[in-house]
Amino acid sequence: MRQSTLFKMHFVGTALLAVGLTSLVTAIPSANSVGSDLQILLHNDLYGNESIHGDAVIVLKTTQTHEQAKKACAALSESLWKPSSDAEDADFLAYLTYKNGSQHREQVQQQLYHVSGKGPRGSCKGIDPSSGRVQSIDCKTKLPALCSQSALLSYVNNTDTSASKQTTVTSGKAIYTGWRDKLSFRFLGIKYGSFPQRFTDSSPTSLTGNVSALEFGSICASRDGRFGPVRGSEDCLFLNIYTPYLPTTKRSKSALRPVMLWIHGGAFVGGSGSDPVFDGGNLASRGDVVVVTINYRYGNRNVFLRRLLNMIVGWVSSDSS
Repeated sequence: MRQSTLFKMHFVGTALLAVGLTSLVTAIPSANSVGSDLQILLHNDLYGNESIHGDAVIVLKTTQTHEQAKKACAALSESLWKPSSDAEDADFLAYLTYKNGSQHREQVQQQLYHVSGKGPRGSCKGIDPSSGRVQSIDCKTKLPALCSQSALLSYVNNTDTSASKQTTVTSGKAIYTGWRDKLSFRFLGIKYGSFPQRFTDSSPTSLTGNVSALEFGSICASRDGRFGPVRGSEDCLFLNIYTPYLPTTKRSKSALRPVMLWIHGGAFVGGSGSDPVFDGGNLASRGDVVVVTINYRYGNRNVFLRRLLNMIVGWVSSDSS
């Protein structure tokens, strides 16, 4: 009887340990959990999948030892980046040799980055982003690091939002789960407004708890053509965020990126912030900016015209008096 009880306790303990290890392995990472700002960097020539420049990295800005960098990359389901033997293939790393990535500002002192590889006598490898040359370094030297970036370019009906590509960001009282493709971190379908009933003004929505931002929200209700069926939903006030950079909560204000808000066209009868023709990934990647696209309810043109007419009537009345 005693052996049976001990066996049950051992079995339960083993099961709990397995669950705990599984949760650690599948935990969705964030800049805070990794302990470093995260930045996606690549040579984006706008050729997409046809580009001859295939390399991409995730930059870890926090200085750490080679072993610590390996663990940080593993937390992102990546490994330390292995540079090509051709230094020209690493020319996109020149971005890192300028303060805040801007070539219009002063060039900063040379900084090596941890990369994959071993040198003589147990040494490790570091890369000079200004030249793309790899050299041997002491493994205990604390440097920023370059992780691999295995996420593929996303396009219509071909996206990978699996756990290995997901990341979280805490804002206000909510934790948002997004994902990354080759170009940017993406947080989609975030509800930003609501309204009590049709034709009423909307009000901001404050989200709390865990929020999934893996898919676009519904487009606003509109007809498919003049006499076509109605598509979308009235509950459609969603926004989407594309960013190449995720800061930790201990971020420096000088490292933050500009925000660009894109308002779609469509003559107030169509269009959406999730239109794949205007995907924000390329703009975020090329411009090193945060891109926000939004949905808005159609028909606002009539409200605008009515207010303009009232304003003109007011002018006429004041002139007449």
